[in-house]
Amino acid sequence: MSVAINRPAEIRRGQRLEYLTLSYNVVEAVVSIAAGTLAGSIALVGFGVDAVIESISGSIMLWRLAHDSHPRRDDIERWALRMIRLSFLLLAAYVGYEAAEKLL
Repeated sequence: MSVAINRPAEIRRGQRLEYLTLSYNVVEAVVSIAAGTLAGSIALVGFGVDAVIESISGSIMLWRLAHDSHPRRDDIERWALRMIRLSFLLLAAYVGYEAAEKLL
């Protein structure tokens, strides 16, 4: 059984979902960082920083989806995946630094 996929429609659907996710993450970041700063809670600030990094990752995905019909789509996909990987490595480094700072 073969199912026809309308790629442009699926790309637009993915973009709408990513815009929704990105909007939520930006609000989450602003609220968490502001509340964490006011409360002196590194955990809450860390939660906000996590949301910032997720927002960066989401922005990269939006860029990638916007270039889906580009002739070099595979190269763009690889670059986007590398950048997302880097963003999550930054998150891990941040969490590791904060944890080490609190322990020492």
